[in-house]
Amino acid sequence: MLPRSTQPFWAACLVALFSFFRKSDLLPPSTAKFDPRLHLRNCDVTLYPWGIILVVRWSKTIQYRNRILLVPVPKVAHSSLCPWSAVTRAFKLAGIYQSTEYASASVFTYQEGSVLKALTCASFTNKLKLTLDKCGFDSARFSGHSFRRGGAFFALHCGVPSDYIKLQGDWKSNV
Repeated sequence: MLPRSTQPFWAACLVALFSFFRKSDLLPPSTAKFDPRLHLRNCDVTLYPWGIILVVRWSKTIQYRNRILLVPVPKVAHSSLCPWSAVTRAFKLAGIYQSTEYASASVFTYQEGSVLKALTCASFTNKLKLTLDKCGFDSARFSGHSFRRGGAFFALHCGVPSDYIKLQGDWKSNV
């Protein structure tokens, strides 16, 4: 079992991988710059027995909030790489699972003492670099964007049609 403060980081990693999200699609740039009209909130995450639906109202390609993107994230039963399990565990540990009080809070949060803290782009990137270094990888070769590229490549390798990958990743070009 991962430490409490690591749970939202692990959940964000798995959601980023399976959704092909940019870190800015998942996390606010800082706690002070969290905007519930733009950033992913707890109420934008719906858990189903088969996986998760994320409601994206703003991203690099939806800057004017002119549409909503519904992104499915699978449940990978009996796997330590299951985003559904990681998100559910992070929600429960933070005490925000199905909470109306925290419905508009940033999705990836954790309790530190009596304070609810949000994972931000900066804290996510720092934690990623530290984790990669501890595991013996050259952290300079990775970024938050590695999950987007890696997730899309993994899906393609698993036989997911490229049109589905483009749709879920909200890619407009064929690059």
